[in-house]
Amino acid sequence: MKMRYQTKKQKIENLVLQSIENQTFPCVELFLAQGNEVIYHEVFGRIEKYPDSDKLPKNALFDLASITKALATASAVLLLIEQGRLFLEERVVEFIPEFSREDTKKITIKQLLTHNSGLPAWARLYDENFDFKKGFQKLLSTALINEPGKEIVYSCLGYLLLGEIIRRVSKSSLSEFCATNLFLPLGLNHLLFKPDPLDKNLVSTSYCPLRQIMLKGIVHDENAYLFNQEGGNAGLFGTVSDVYHFCRMLMNGGELNGERIFSELSVQLMFKNHSPKTLAPRAIGWDINSPFSNYQSCGDLMPVGSFGHLGFTGTSLWFDPVSKIVVQVLSNRVHFQDTDNKNKIMEFRPKIHNLLLSLI
Repeated sequence: MKMRYQTKKQKIENLVLQSIENQTFPCVELFLAQGNEVIYHEVFGRIEKYPDSDKLPKNALFDLASITKALATASAVLLLIEQGRLFLEERVVEFIPEFSREDTKKITIKQLLTHNSGLPAWARLYDENFDFKKGFQKLLSTALINEPGKEIVYSCLGYLLLGEIIRRVSKSSLSEFCATNLFLPLGLNHLLFKPDPLDKNLVSTSYCPLRQIMLKGIVHDENAYLFNQEGGNAGLFGTVSDVYHFCRMLMNGGELNGERIFSELSVQLMFKNHSPKTLAPRAIGWDINSPFSNYQSCGDLMPVGSFGHLGFTGTSLWFDPVSKIVVQVLSNRVHFQDTDNKNKIMEFRPKIHNLLLSLI
């Protein structure tokens, strides 16, 4: 049995080293746990593509990119719902009246959360000066591509609006609200926006030609950067350890180590499928592993009904409240700007998840 386990670990290492050589990413951190037991936790590669750059340390601080939507923004909305300050079926224009148009006036908070608001996936809101007022006006005037509630189109723009709603309702920044109410009560000091750029555990994301800087502790997503690096769609940085403990809290019904963040009913609401029957299942903030999906980054072994999210920078998180499995694959795949490695990371993800999950 031990020999078989070692063989499986060798297959994981072989796949990762081959992927580093193929410039899928310069480094990756792999994490697998079930319940309180960490089954596998290894790091590979260097934080930048140069051979003399630092080796990736364990519990490195990655730009989580769109995982922000689930861990921070959707969780903050859920907490405001629990506090009676928001309702899923409330219309967005109740909080952002400037967004009131004939085609947008019926969009609900739930539709933003579950990506069926009719908004497009993305739009360039920023210019070379990152003028927030101009960018926010572009967001407010973005034309819909579908009637609200009719189609699922994964939209960063919807989560930019959610971030603004959180700020207006809570009367604080997104980073302050999340730190005070979600992360710090659990002792999670390494789930945060705008980390200290001198933190030695920070992973270099990529060089940004527009900002003319190597992004290290600065959010990769330009629209999120426009929104003071906490746009609701991206901006959260985190370590596998802190992400794992936040997932444990959710899987434990909203409580961890005596600290309750959500009521059990709130967590049940988050994990419920909120899509109409005609559309793919979506929880509040989370994708749901469905056997009817054309592509599942979590591979074939992750239980049906598991929850997950990906990040454009090369990050991945999946967990299952029933089996208590948590899998994280964190990388900086956007580091290779001269290579279109989107297809490479799409091929890598299900393979590495199958290999990792075979260890259980």
